[in-house]
Amino acid sequence: MSVPIDTFALFFIETAFGVLFMTSFVKKRDIAFSFYTLNHGIVLVCAVFAVAGMLWRGDPLTQSSPLAATIFGICAFAFSVSLRSTKDKLSSLLLMMALATGAAAVGIEAASYRHAGGTAVSYGYAFPISALVGGILVGSVIVSMNLGHWYLISKGLPFSYLIRFSRMFVGAVVLRTLLGGLVLLIVWSATDFAAQENLDRLFSMDQNGVFFAIRVFWGIVGPLVLSFMVLQTAKIHSNTAATGILYVSLAFILMGELLSCYLLVSNSIPI
Repeated sequence: MSVPIDTFALFFIETAFGVLFMTSFVKKRDIAFSFYTLNHGIVLVCAVFAVAGMLWRGDPLTQSSPLAATIFGICAFAFSVSLRSTKDKLSSLLLMMALATGAAAVGIEAASYRHAGGTAVSYGYAFPISALVGGILVGSVIVSMNLGHWYLISKGLPFSYLIRFSRMFVGAVVLRTLLGGLVLLIVWSATDFAAQENLDRLFSMDQNGVFFAIRVFWGIVGPLVLSFMVLQTAKIHSNTAATGILYVSLAFILMGELLSCYLLVSNSIPI
């Protein structure tokens, strides 16, 4: 197992799913098509990087993780192309397929790290849930930031969109925080040796303690504060200020979620 490659493969497939999921909340008739081109471009690039990482570590394309990620990429691309047509039912069907295969790809990849030292941990069900929520968090900040820029292009874009996405960003951060606390509680209360050993490594400053502390500050505390600042500035229709804070939020969340993926891969704790 190559921890850096595995970490980036998981991070990229999470991000691809999250950006597609969040973009789906913007109606095609309300915004310039270039908005979809940018966000779907991010989805496809991340999906390609994820598959490339999986293949680089030695997985054959027919193995579950790269196969699911490849199918997701194909469905996402087909959905993006379908938006140029007037066939809304086809687009809706392709979106549902892309989101379903994307969620499956994230879940399969995350669940593959539930074994610690060859032993499956008792909280393995938390791995795919944590990865999906992490992807939605990354997607919420990326799409919200891009949306803030699009007010300069689409003059008729309702400002309610930025307020709504700011609220979704706050919700994603709060959900990620609560889920992280719940996972730690579950691992702490687990009776199997593997769980306790993982927890010891997570808190040990000689092993992953420093990474865990940085992950909490960059991925939880910082985004919690910044997300509420974004919401308040959006409510007073200060688009420039909200977008600027979202830029800072993006840096915090990218660092935090990369470390989250690293701790999931190397420490078998989906925090």
